[in-house]
Amino acid sequence: MLKIVLSELFSRGLLWLRVILIGVFLSADSYGYLLLLISAEAIFGTLISYPQVKEILVRQRIDCRHFVGTAYFYILCFPFIAIAAYAYFNNYVSVLVVVLSVLFFSGAQTALYLLRVASADFYNKAKVVAAVLSTAVFMGVLPFDPNLLPLSSAIYCLVLVLAVRKLPGDVNIFSPFLIRDQFRGWLIFGSKSLLTQLSLQGNRFVVGAALAVSDVGVFVKSYMLASGVSFVYAAIMIKYEKGLARELGAEKISERLRRALFVLAIMAVTLLVYLAILFGFWRSGLEVVALIFKDADQTLVLIFAVFYLLQAFVLALTPVLIAAGGRFMSLVATMISLVVQALLIAYMWSSLDLKVFAATMVAGHLALVIALTSGFFVAARRV
Repeated sequence: MLKIVLSELFSRGLLWLRVILIGVFLSADSYGYLLLLISAEAIFGTLISYPQVKEILVRQRIDCRHFVGTAYFYILCFPFIAIAAYAYFNNYVSVLVVVLSVLFFSGAQTALYLLRVASADFYNKAKVVAAVLSTAVFMGVLPFDPNLLPLSSAIYCLVLVLAVRKLPGDVNIFSPFLIRDQFRGWLIFGSKSLLTQLSLQGNRFVVGAALAVSDVGVFVKSYMLASGVSFVYAAIMIKYEKGLARELGAEKISERLRRALFVLAIMAVTLLVYLAILFGFWRSGLEVVALIFKDADQTLVLIFAVFYLLQAFVLALTPVLIAAGGRFMSLVATMISLVVQALLIAYMWSSLDLKVFAATMVAGHLALVIALTSGFFVAARRV
């Protein structure tokens, strides 16, 4: 278990760190543009691959027809992706970059989860190797031109697909596939993944449209510096989530809630320690530190820290809500959060700046916590 956690934290941490460090070598506009490309890759790539990922996790079978399923859904979504990319960037080169990056991202996610189900050892090694090699390309070529992003995505995808091919047993990528068998699942899971990714990545496009591309770099870097605590959150949830999400039987709901509050307290303390370390480095006065933290804003980081405090509530409470039978309410709560943030943005559009926009994210997340808490008490009465 420790090996899995460490490899997961290393690979994720490396992908997180490279996005922060690449800003050192790019102008504010180029950095913001690159972050928008990465967000488009994540939104559309997850939309396409998420249904196959769910099928892989549910069926627990190494069926490489999932690659074909991902390819079908990529072709199906291709016109929408291309039109959306052109409508926002108004540039054919950017459209090409987005559609290629999405192709490699969705293929990589499909391969990644096949490996996760097949072999923990293959999964750990392949993910670390893919992260290291793609990061070398990312840091080596993107400072010259952000439009070379597909090269990094292609390396990441290639390593994972080759790892799938090396799995023990007979792996046939070109076996027969019936799209009608999975189209219904794609509509359900694809819609859910789109909502999730819009809440995580869509904010960047609003910032780019309402303010400036250079502001995207300031906004995202500040958010990502605050998000560093999420890696510790993930390690905490690996230890406690199974116990929180276990179906409620004779155990009293109050006991499960106390356990969730204990996990929340650990996360809150972790956040405070992380912020103390982060700002300690930031205010050290070292030239290299100032260069790394370029484009970030301390006030924004503190606002996003409040967001991640609320995220601790979400992580600790959601498994208990689902265990109490409130799965549907968790989806409704996510939709309420998005609606609240969208309404606040529309209301404050004329006076919108980065700090106001960050505050709308906090307000949306607060609405999410309130909705989850309400759903929990409603579900608890039925247990």
